[in-house]
Amino acid sequence: MGRGIIFYLKKHPKIWGPILVFILLGVAIWMADNKSTEDELNIENNLSPTFTSNGFELTGEEGRFGMWDPANEPKDILEFKANNQVTLYEFYFWGEEEELVGETHRLVATNENTREQKTFQERLIETNQNEEIPAQALSAGRVSFNEGETGSWLFKVYVDGKVHSSFSIDVKD
Repeated sequence: MGRGIIFYLKKHPKIWGPILVFILLGVAIWMADNKSTEDELNIENNLSPTFTSNGFELTGEEGRFGMWDPANEPKDILEFKANNQVTLYEFYFWGEEEELVGETHRLVATNENTREQKTFQERLIETNQNEEIPAQALSAGRVSFNEGETGSWLFKVYVDGKVHSSFSIDVKD
């Protein structure tokens, strides 16, 4: 089969141009995608950003997404540890309720130094029944980092396959 393709390409040399353009375009798109992730990792330098919502300290992007550990006191600031322990967080979403509720969220973390990616479980977003934190929608999810996974991590929160929020956290020993 390989000889047939080579023979065909030798017999029809004009096809090389479109094939070469197609290959170069694919490489350019791949490089641009990798570059944008790298730029985002370098731009996101506000590590573990916190904001207050009705007396609760949340980590995330104010007005878009916040995470909170219900085992903490409302004013406790989240600390992310590389200790193999799984923590169940409450995730709060701000935005148009009809664009959030009933959709699935996915949290993807990328290490700034190693480029390692972790995807945390996908879950359904529901109407926020917690009147203490005035967000439009609520979900929950487990987040953990293994020993050695310290450093800065870019979190991207996807809703219905689109980035809803992004922020960086600092994971410590």
